[in-house]
Amino acid sequence: MIQCASCRQDIAEEASKCPYCQGYQTWYKNPHYSNWIFLLPFLGFISWSTGIFTEKDYQMYRDDFSISEENIVVMPNNRTRLITYRVANNTEYKWKHISYEIIGKHQGKLIAANTDIDYGWVVQPHSESLLTAKVPFMPGASSWEFKIKDLESARY
Repeated sequence: MIQCASCRQDIAEEASKCPYCQGYQTWYKNPHYSNWIFLLPFLGFISWSTGIFTEKDYQMYRDDFSISEENIVVMPNNRTRLITYRVANNTEYKWKHISYEIIGKHQGKLIAANTDIDYGWVVQPHSESLLTAKVPFMPGASSWEFKIKDLESARY
């Protein structure tokens, strides 16, 4: 004879359920918890496949990126410029959703800054990608500096 885990009545050793209080003696034989046994591996697979726990922080990999200016196109209305940059990813991770800032300078002095996010931008591991930014006219700006503010890592 053993004691029931719930009501402390004496019951048979082989009993999986107490005849007095109907309490299960082991949690894994309780039908209310048996669904969780099958659900936990499924939830683990979902979190692994979506990359919830594998996302990388861009700040840790900032030095593994190189940026070079490729082309500047002045639009006919002379109010905007299209500046194309080549972004090289020297990491083993795929990055997407770039948040960047373009700083207009003249003789090393800051004139204006423009920030934007491109949700369609993606760069694969150990590869390069082009990014064209639309920059409003900045009077007196003779050079533009491109800075990546943030990126998101992607599993797929």
